[in-house]
Amino acid sequence: MRFQRFLDSIDPTERNTIIAQLEDLAQESSIAEQMRDNLFAETRLRRDDWQALVTALLGTRTGRRRMQRVIRDFCRDNRQLKGGSASLLPGVVLGRAVGHERFCRMLVSLGYHADIDEAKAALRSILGLPRSKIPRFWQGRDMGRCVMWATFDQLEIQDPFGLPPPRSDIIICSLGMRPVRGPVLLLQYRLPGRMKPKIPTFCDAYAGTSWPRYFQPAGPGASWGETVPTDPCPMRARRPEVVHSVIQLRALVKPMEYAS
Repeated sequence: MRFQRFLDSIDPTERNTIIAQLEDLAQESSIAEQMRDNLFAETRLRRDDWQALVTALLGTRTGRRRMQRVIRDFCRDNRQLKGGSASLLPGVVLGRAVGHERFCRMLVSLGYHADIDEAKAALRSILGLPRSKIPRFWQGRDMGRCVMWATFDQLEIQDPFGLPPPRSDIIICSLGMRPVRGPVLLLQYRLPGRMKPKIPTFCDAYAGTSWPRYFQPAGPGASWGETVPTDPCPMRARRPEVVHSVIQLRALVKPMEYAS
């Protein structure tokens, strides 16, 4: 259900208040303006979700920071991974690209290492190793936090980034990633058991403390989401994207490697 359709069904005074709040927030930055547009473009949230958002917005005091917190908390309240299952070919290999520095900081935040230097040294020791050679304690470590985003290739289902993988700058821009300092780590894996990839929604994108610059919800009837490439980008074609629950490194089907 679209947000505008829900707004059209409520009291006009409340509707005008919500629209004015969102218009004011959109003046904060281009990212906030994109958030507003994506909120109205989302089709996979339900009437009771929109009711909860309206209730929360009407109940908050004025202020853009408070509005941002309300929207973030709304998304975090059991509304992630609710976009419905993506329709992927059986056996497809998913790919996640993440900055080396960011991945190592995640390892520290999860308690696997005492500091960033220790995490970097440990990661270097397993780069390029097939899963069978990775120590068992590593295989039980999480690949991400909260919700993981991944891409894939509809034609080359075993190679989510292509062969050979493109340059790191092309990967970054084609996936709509934030700027990355240093190497880009490529993780290639299959989802375990009965876990299904989901179509990304507004709440998957806006539950974090920092909001994405490059994201758009998938339209009705889409089989998966699509990235919004950064500008400028040598490869302007969108790439498919999905989200899923956090998995462990034992799901890897190829050695971890850096993009060139």
